[in-house]
Amino acid sequence: MKPIGSIQSTAAAIGLLLCWSTAFATETVLVDGVPHVKSGASPSQGRTDVHLKELWRAGGEDGDILLGAPGAVLTDADGNIYIMDSQLCEVTVFAPDGGHLRTLGGEGDGPGEIRRLGSIFFMEDGQLAMAQTYPGRIITLNLDGTPGRSFHFKTADMAESNFGVIIGGRERGGSFFLTGFTMHMTGPQNTQTYYLSQCDDQGLEKHRHFSKDYTINYADFVADEIGIDFVWSRWDLGPDGFLYAAPHRNRYEIQVLDEAGKLLRVITREYTSYKRSADEKEQARLFVEAYNRNHPTPPRQCNVEDLEADITGLRVEDSGEIWVSTSRSFRDLPEGVALLFDVFDSKGEFVRQTAVHGDFDPTRDLVQFLKGGAAW
Repeated sequence: MKPIGSIQSTAAAIGLLLCWSTAFATETVLVDGVPHVKSGASPSQGRTDVHLKELWRAGGEDGDILLGAPGAVLTDADGNIYIMDSQLCEVTVFAPDGGHLRTLGGEGDGPGEIRRLGSIFFMEDGQLAMAQTYPGRIITLNLDGTPGRSFHFKTADMAESNFGVIIGGRERGGSFFLTGFTMHMTGPQNTQTYYLSQCDDQGLEKHRHFSKDYTINYADFVADEIGIDFVWSRWDLGPDGFLYAAPHRNRYEIQVLDEAGKLLRVITREYTSYKRSADEKEQARLFVEAYNRNHPTPPRQCNVEDLEADITGLRVEDSGEIWVSTSRSFRDLPEGVALLFDVFDSKGEFVRQTAVHGDFDPTRDLVQFLKGGAAW
C-alpha cells in the first residue's frame, strides 16, 4: 500500500485559465414553487489549477507509525489531523507538522472501543464519532481519548428489525444525519431498507429524507447494481444544517432540503453521462459481486449498468461552495491533471472547475481536501 502523505497546494501554483464557452449561462426557474438553478456545460469562471506539494508522510515500511487501512481523514479546530484506520479499528492523530500526537479507540467491546470501524466525523460538541458498521452503532470519544456515549440508530416508530448497519453520519449547523440500512427476513427473502435520516443526538430518527428497499430472494438471487445504488456518498450538510444530496444516479441534480425534508432548491448543469468500456463494466460487476459476498447464498448473476453514475460525491464548504466529483473526475482529463472537480457557488451557479495536479493515482489513492488548504 502506498504510504499516506500530507500534500498542500501552493499559492504560486494556483492560476485561473480563461476557458470560456458559450455554454456557461445560468438561469433560475420556478418549478412547483421551488427554484431550479440551471447551469450550462461549462463553468462561468473557467478552470483553476492546483498543484500539490508533499509536506510530510507517515506509515509505510520505513515509518514508525503503523497504518493498516486508512479510509477517512478529518481536521479539528487546531488543525490536527485524524486518520481513520478501519483495519486496526482506531484513529491516529497527527499535529499539522506531522508529529504523532496520540491514538484513539481500538478494537474491542469495552468503553471507547469499536469493531468494524466504517467512518468517522465530529459531533458539534467537539467529540469524535466513530461509526461501527455492524451491528450498527455510534461510539463517541473525547479528544483526549476518554469514552463518550454510545447509541444505535432507531427508526421513528421504534420498529424492530433483525439488525441494522450504519454507513456514516454528519453533524453540522444544528442537524445530525445518519445513513445506513436495516434488514428484515421473511422466508427466503431479505429486504434491506436504505435510509438517510435526520436524528436526535441519541440516534432516534426525526425525519427520513431518502429511503429505498432492496429485496434479495435467496431462492433465485440476482444481484443488481441499480438495486444497491443509493445516496451513500452523494450527500453532505451545509453550514446552515441543510441537506445537500444527489439522489438520482444518472441525473446531474443536487437537491437542497431543510430539516423537515422540504425541498428548498434544485441545482443542475448540462452533463452527458459517461458510458463504460467493457473493462469498466467488468470492474463494476466485480464490485457488485463483492458487495453481496457476505450473504449466505452467492448471487447466480450480477447485473451492471452501461453508464457510470453522474455524481459520485459532494461536499459543502463553510463558504457555501459545493464541490462535486463526477464520473469524469478522473477520466479523459487534460495532460497533467489527476482529478477534476465541479465547483458551484453558494447560490448554485456552476462557477469553475478545479484541476488537481499531483503524483498520485486517483483510482487507488484516497485524496481528501481538508480545512486550511491541505489535501491527503
